[in-house]
Amino acid sequence: MAVTGTDVDMSLSNVSFQIYPLMASMARLTQFCDLYLNFTHEQDRPPFFFRPALPYVLLQIIDYGSMAIEWQNMGWFGARELCFTIPLECYRRNGNELVFMDWATISPFIFADNPLSVRNGREVYGWPKVAMRMDSLTPSLDPLDLDLVIRLSLEVPGPRGARETDKFVPFLDVVREPAPFQSMRRAGSDFVTAVPNAIARSMSFMSDAARSFADLGAYRYQEFGDLGYLQAASDLGFQNLRALLPRVIGDPQIDPFPQALGYEGNAINLKQFRDAEDPDSACYQAVTLSKMTMERINDAGLMLDLRSGDPLSGRFLLRLFRYATQPIVENLGLEVAGRASVGDWDVTLLEPKMPFWMSADLSYGQGDTLCWRSRCSGWSEEIPLSAPKAGPGQTRIPYIPLGSGALQEITGPFTFPTLTIRVLPMIANQRKLFDYCQEYLTNEVLDGIPYRLEPWGSYAYLLAASYDGLTAQLNSAGLVTDREVAIVIPVKLYHGKDLVSVALLPAFTFAGSQVSAITDHEVYGRPTLLSELKSPPTNWMDPDSKPEQLLQPLLEIWTDLIPSDYVGAEAVSRAVLEIGRGQCPPASATESRSLWDWAHTLLRDYRRKAETAGADSASLEIVKSAMFAVLFFNIPIFSVALKEFMDAGDLDKACLQSLVQVSRSIESVQGIGEFEHPLHVLIPKYDTLPIVDALGLEVKWTKSVWDPEIGNVPTEVIEPIRPFWIRVAMAGTDSKNLCLRAGTEENWHTNDDCSKVPTPPRFGDKQRRSLFGPGLSRCFKEDKKQQAVHLVAEEWLRGLLADELHQFRQRLGNNALQKHLGSLNLRFRVPSNKTGATPDDSWTTFVNSFRMEELLQTIDLLEKSFTDLKVASNRCTRRDLADAIEKIDPQTAVEDILKEDWIKPSDQDLSGGAEDASPHPIELVHYAKPPLPEFRIRRESAGSWFKLGKTDWTGRDASKDPHWYWERIRG
Repeated sequence: MAVTGTDVDMSLSNVSFQIYPLMASMARLTQFCDLYLNFTHEQDRPPFFFRPALPYVLLQIIDYGSMAIEWQNMGWFGARELCFTIPLECYRRNGNELVFMDWATISPFIFADNPLSVRNGREVYGWPKVAMRMDSLTPSLDPLDLDLVIRLSLEVPGPRGARETDKFVPFLDVVREPAPFQSMRRAGSDFVTAVPNAIARSMSFMSDAARSFADLGAYRYQEFGDLGYLQAASDLGFQNLRALLPRVIGDPQIDPFPQALGYEGNAINLKQFRDAEDPDSACYQAVTLSKMTMERINDAGLMLDLRSGDPLSGRFLLRLFRYATQPIVENLGLEVAGRASVGDWDVTLLEPKMPFWMSADLSYGQGDTLCWRSRCSGWSEEIPLSAPKAGPGQTRIPYIPLGSGALQEITGPFTFPTLTIRVLPMIANQRKLFDYCQEYLTNEVLDGIPYRLEPWGSYAYLLAASYDGLTAQLNSAGLVTDREVAIVIPVKLYHGKDLVSVALLPAFTFAGSQVSAITDHEVYGRPTLLSELKSPPTNWMDPDSKPEQLLQPLLEIWTDLIPSDYVGAEAVSRAVLEIGRGQCPPASATESRSLWDWAHTLLRDYRRKAETAGADSASLEIVKSAMFAVLFFNIPIFSVALKEFMDAGDLDKACLQSLVQVSRSIESVQGIGEFEHPLHVLIPKYDTLPIVDALGLEVKWTKSVWDPEIGNVPTEVIEPIRPFWIRVAMAGTDSKNLCLRAGTEENWHTNDDCSKVPTPPRFGDKQRRSLFGPGLSRCFKEDKKQQAVHLVAEEWLRGLLADELHQFRQRLGNNALQKHLGSLNLRFRVPSNKTGATPDDSWTTFVNSFRMEELLQTIDLLEKSFTDLKVASNRCTRRDLADAIEKIDPQTAVEDILKEDWIKPSDQDLSGGAEDASPHPIELVHYAKPPLPEFRIRRESAGSWFKLGKTDWTGRDASKDPHWYWERIRG
């Protein structure tokens, strides 16, 4: 999680640098800066201007050791980075003139081996970091081979069908050529050629350097007309050198080497986030400045080799593996020494000039936002400035697809041909859920936001999803398969007092792929942590698994985490959640004492659901029908999340806040069923990831797990109620910014209206009818000879719509109805029989000639055109649904649905391959289920507290079923 606070400092001791200067094209570096920082291709340009200072790019391999967060003794973590750094000259625009300010650097390609470093760097300062790994290497035993010194590997999505969602592939090799005089056979030639080669290489280096600086002067003279800008730059440079040089080399009159420097280096970044509503655009862009202070140089030196024929390069050679998502050589214009192949990969060979190393103590403090812009504000420093109008066909803020991190996101529309979701409902304290929703949107930081949230029910849901074969509109990274676990809260979204929709609010999300983690958080605002999702060979999390066949353990989630505040612990990968087979502790165990409380919790929840369903069965039927419509009629499932990022200059403030609504729809249901065995969710209690406390999850019992660094970690055990799985084909349709503000903007607005947030349509519209009604669930009870379930549902809906259209025909007549169809460009011929006649085969044929979308469009437009004509309909109005939502919670409806005999029973033996795991819609098969009530409790859930018959501890007449407990509440 990102660190908040106004006085955040990070101290870094004994940081090791290996720096390899690479020659680059000055013209290409200038072009890159113009596109990436200066926005010379746009009318709206920032008030600052940047130019490459040298025709070199510095490839740096940095080992930070321990990065300690001093604020509140938060903790520390280790990190190593690879970056391609461009030295910059910084100017301020003053009309048509450029005024030199200072030197700086920018690292448009940067890679880190720590997820916390990647996340915080991207979201706070705009560092375009991507995950990598530095491999430990064993030197070759053959002294005449190239010596592979360092190999850095890039994290990329795994192939389709792979169990691991991400993999690491070679990215950069630092190799060293064999030294001379290592072979007796070559000793003679080495002796003869060593000195000439050294002279030739040295002359070549000096010639290249002279040519580069001559080109630099000529380039600057051509650009500025004179070299007067050099005076300001030189004065500043000599002033810094005069102050630093005695301290670097050591002044005997002060202290011996090393001495404190206190030199501040400027790092420039482009901080940008894609717009969820328009992913080709950015919703926020900023040029940020962060300062790295070099407190002390501990040691330094040139990596030379005087024995070789190329002493200035130190015999180093860089092998850069080529990937389409990391076009480093092309973007930066690096001078290429050659090309080669390593295994199946093409590599570019780069030859450094005078590489050197350094060990230093650094500190890294807060940065600054130099300037920013949003969809409604032009480039601004403090007060938001009006944005220039975009020309025809132009994007308001084009997203800049340059740098290492620019192509890591994937954007919709998405298609998931096979998506398996394991749904684990968990009882929660409703007051805690209400407080969480209130704090989420209505706290002081979001003052004035026009929306608010309330929990819908008293459950939170753990959704463990896996998919394969993903396709997306933008998927440069090539993600096709992934696993993700989210804990979501069903919520009611209000605009003022009016209900707008119901949605899922993701509270905690864990993604198995870097691309998914970045996309979820930076594009759609979901609070997502890159994690390792470990599952055993049972394949419980595989897309083509049979999730009802369980063996323990089932799933473990590990993520990098600082466990507690104020203790200074290391951020390492820790288990944050586990799903296993539900087994109660023995009666003699200490934990069993809390099972009595858990039994009361189960009983209260059971009675609430049973009494609610019995008191308002009509509302329950409406909510159930709405859920069936989501499954079979492509009605979208909404989720909402607050997309929020900290400002680089003030971590107590946000640079962007946007309430994002994402919609996805189910295209087909391929399987659904209950789990045979009870499950347990184990959640360790960490201060920095308070899942149970934040949501008020009801705990079954608590046990301790030993952590060698921080001691005993309380681990809370939670039992899901009636968990089930569902396999679907799903499509992600679109996303929308319900409201947003950026920079120093005070007013909330939308993409289309920069002055306010328009009032959305009311959810409870009395006139608008939905695609479902009370009879939808009853149609599944009919024997349809194993017809696909979605076709049964569509047949029911078509029958309702046919009846409504026939009523319009009776009121309007054949000619008027035919004319109306013509206005819709529908070339269907209305049957010529009498309008008052009972529908016959010709009318059925006429109705069946419509596609479902055309039939719905026709009736909707007829209702709008002839408002005085009232037709009877069994479809629910939006007001009916809004009223039912206020009375019935989703878990009550879900458990009522799970009793349907076409839902696979939990005791169905599917080990013989009875389940068709292929992606086909399920058929309406009626299973022989025992006559159990909708709401019931597993007897094994609370040990011995639920006994058989009237002797039960509740004192009520209970069922005598050995596996389930229920009471006679609903008649």
